[in-house]
Amino acid sequence: MFRAAAFAVPILLVVFVVLYAAAAVAYPGGTWEEPQRSGHSFFFNYYCDLMRPTALNGQPNPVGSQLAELGQLVLALSFGPFFWVAPALFDGRPKLTAAVRALGLVACVAGVGVVLMPSWRFGQTVHGIMLLLCGFPAVAALVCVMVGTWQVPTLRALAAALVVTMLATIGIFVRQMIIGVESSPGLAPLQRIDFALALGWMATTSRRAERARRAGSAAL
Repeated sequence: MFRAAAFAVPILLVVFVVLYAAAAVAYPGGTWEEPQRSGHSFFFNYYCDLMRPTALNGQPNPVGSQLAELGQLVLALSFGPFFWVAPALFDGRPKLTAAVRALGLVACVAGVGVVLMPSWRFGQTVHGIMLLLCGFPAVAALVCVMVGTWQVPTLRALAAALVVTMLATIGIFVRQMIIGVESSPGLAPLQRIDFALALGWMATTSRRAERARRAGSAAL
């Protein structure tokens, strides 16, 4: 089971990147700041914009929205195997392992809920609540993994940077919900930074965890 989970993580991450890129290419256009803009904007479009069957510029987005929804689902599903294999680097610590796997499962299920409750269908508030339900356990699991892998400099740096950017993203998003606006300056590119750091951290951690597991098995 461990080897299958470790193998699944990078595969799911690559599939997510491909689907994300395809959804961005297919997106007709429009941002909250500039509704009539053509095409996808790296700096102003949110990932959830790509999931809209009708783009913000009013044009139909049937293919891109399906690709974006599938990509978000793939990313959410990757949390399950990732937080299962990451504790292989903890050198024991059963309580920390149990916490990471439990929080990771919650983040995975909530992430699927984000896909099933998009903002264009259920509204910004419901979608935002689902994002927070996914975000908080994901950040908590991330911090636990960071604690467990603190002696690995590369993983420590990636995890610390990801914690900072995700907390900033959550803070801006909560403020956005409170004041009742759909967009905040700088939030869209910050979301891209979150994705890049998360993908790099997850891929590197899962690879090292698989190596640690194989080394432990060989020692036996």
